[in-house]
Amino acid sequence: MTAPEIATHLQEVFRSPEGVRGFFVVFLTEDIFGETCPETLLQALADHGPQIAATLVKNLAMSTAMIVHHDRQGDALQKAGSMQVQQRSAQLLQTLEQRGVPAFHQERSALLASLETGSGSYSAFLDRWGYDRDQRQAMQTALVMGWRADLSSVGEEGIVNSFSKG
Repeated sequence: MTAPEIATHLQEVFRSPEGVRGFFVVFLTEDIFGETCPETLLQALADHGPQIAATLVKNLAMSTAMIVHHDRQGDALQKAGSMQVQQRSAQLLQTLEQRGVPAFHQERSALLASLETGSGSYSAFLDRWGYDRDQRQAMQTALVMGWRADLSSVGEEGIVNSFSKG
């Protein structure tokens, strides 16, 4: 596919919440591009920030909570998968924020505010999934840590390493 064809296809995919969720399921779990995200894709994501930012932020939150859950269950394989999704979500979110797309920073800030106060635009999301104190603490760390340091320096235990022993 050419760059314009990719952009046109993604424009169709990002028209619905289901398309956005489906895209991220594949993009965050499969090794499609290796360690480097093509510029065409990054631009398409940036161009559709308002449509995809909340889903990306939720992917970071949910994968982080699942790391804690899988660690408690002693399921190293599932934990590794959740760690991959968490790291990819955080790296992509950070990259898109650095491109100056306001929606990504706004959604990350809104989730952080809900985690800190127990209210706000993400409180229903957090309550609906029944995230406990340790999972919420891990989410908070994941939403802040990548913006303080390079995520590649976190180590093989991932962002929530200290919170997953709960």
